[in-house]
Amino acid sequence: MPKPSTRDLWAMKLAGKLPPSKAQAPNVGRARRRASGVILGIDPSLRATGLAVVTLEVSPPKLLASATLKMKANASMPDCLAYIYKSTSEMIEQFSVTSVALEQTIFVQNIKTALILGAARGAAIAAAATLKKPVFEYPPLRIKQAVV
Repeated sequence: MPKPSTRDLWAMKLAGKLPPSKAQAPNVGRARRRASGVILGIDPSLRATGLAVVTLEVSPPKLLASATLKMKANASMPDCLAYIYKSTSEMIEQFSVTSVALEQTIFVQNIKTALILGAARGAAIAAAATLKKPVFEYPPLRIKQAVV
């Protein structure tokens, strides 16, 4: 029987069907650390990037702020990227963010869509990097499962 993929293991875990030998999280072998501090989560998109700031310094974690960076359909790509960069930088500074989390690039069939998404991600990552904040990338499925 082939080794189950990470996706299969997560699905089994969520369904309560993970075999006893696989009782650990699917990323067995990787160091697991509990996140702490103030996190800026980013859902990148050229026309509607989502930003959310959460503090893990209290229990339960608390949402400090959220925003959707909406751009008009006729706005140029450079204008959109500048807005993403500026808004991300402002949120990092305003809330003393300690780290940034965002979705990894997903597989898309349209190369133009992938390039646009990559540019939006790049603007957000550049803002965090400029302010010397660590950036952590997560697969979209893992983010959705954590949120749900």
